Amino acid sequence: MDVKAIKSFLTIIKCRSFQRAAEKLNYAQSTITTHIKNLEVDLGITLIERGRELKLTEAGMLLHEKGDFLLKELDSL
Repeated sequence: MDVKAIKSFLTIIKCRSFQRAAEKLNYAQSTITTHIKNLEVDLGITLIERGRELKLTEAGMLLHEKGDFLLKELDSL
């Protein structure tokens, strides 16, 4: 699991936009999109329903709830 991908995921939720998250993290939007796609592939689940508005799946909500703790744990490895 990629720490950058988790940070991207959490920032997307906070900013409510892939584009605004990319700007905040100083990434291209395509990089943010790749982070999320790779994270979804690694976990074998869909985290975000794409459409007019960003909508988290049930798994996405769970990762959002545990995301900060997970980042701290991964950083300590």
